[in-house]
Amino acid sequence: MTRYFCVVIILNILIIGGDNRQKILNDNLKKAGYTTAHITQRNELNINFDEFECVIFPYPTTKDGITVNNTLSEDKLFIAEIVKKIKRQKVLCGNYNFVNIEYIDYGKSDELTFLNAVPTAEGAIELAIKNTPHTIWKSNCLVVGNGKCGKILADRLSALKANVTVSARKDVDFAYIDSLGYNYINTYEIAKSAHLYDIIFNTVDTLVIDESVLKNCKKDCLIIELASAPYGIDFAAAERLGLKTINAPGLPGKTSPKTAADILTKTILKLI
Repeated sequence: MTRYFCVVIILNILIIGGDNRQKILNDNLKKAGYTTAHITQRNELNINFDEFECVIFPYPTTKDGITVNNTLSEDKLFIAEIVKKIKRQKVLCGNYNFVNIEYIDYGKSDELTFLNAVPTAEGAIELAIKNTPHTIWKSNCLVVGNGKCGKILADRLSALKANVTVSARKDVDFAYIDSLGYNYINTYEIAKSAHLYDIIFNTVDTLVIDESVLKNCKKDCLIIELASAPYGIDFAAAERLGLKTINAPGLPGKTSPKTAADILTKTILKLI
């Protein structure tokens, strides 16, 4: 019996919402030869979705689970409303789980998250420089979490000759951190040494910088949140204790949109 296979050639791409990264992604895809449209306002949803073979949601796709992450307009783009318009299209999203439609979550790409950690680290260091009265050089810095972002951030801080400590939970991570010449502590025991640090960078998206940690921090300690919701810092407790915190998720799109968009484009082109 002869079998026939249908290969869908993607030429037309619809981009939904996002930030400056999606604007540049749109330009990049056009330069690569694709026909694209970029929706940022609700009235633009009247476009004929059937004209597109691929729909790309932003990274991250949503912050509230209801609307598309869209800093380019004050309009709210509701996920449920958009899903109703999707039929046969290939759907790409960033860190989101759709129900009842097939999709590819490019946010799970190791290549993307590792490379995206570079502009995140640079943006975090820029925030630290602007919001402290001292240099990164010789500062006592704690990086909470030894994931992709934590690894890159620790490397960049070390290059600036900070005194770097990285928190982790596993012996293999302790060995890795030690091999690079950084100090290490257990993430669940940060409270014991919290008083030592001038700057704390959190990369863990579960609560680890709680009140037991915060009450032991120096009063002039700067605490920077790099993880996404539900975050790893108890901001209410920090405010009660008079500590300075900066909530800074999505730094690549804010501080290095061109680089972040180029990284995103490279990932997207491998998936469509």
